[in-house]
Amino acid sequence: MQLMPIVYVSDMDRSVDFYGQIGLRPVSRSDYWSVLKDDDGGTLALHLATDLLTNGSQLDLSMTVDD
Repeated sequence: MQLMPIVYVSDMDRSVDFYGQIGLRPVSRSDYWSVLKDDDGGTLALHLATDLLTNGSQLDLSMTVDD
């Protein structure tokens, strides 16, 4: 199982730059959704939220399995 935190952000470019400074590199990037990884295989997703906190949360957690 792989856990992937999803952080809702108001500025994608600024957020990707911030996480890049702490060692995460983008593996896919768009204006609305970006995925970043670290050297150990950890994954973080960034989701653009135009109305930040619409669901009362700034962070979700996704769990995926291979089968």
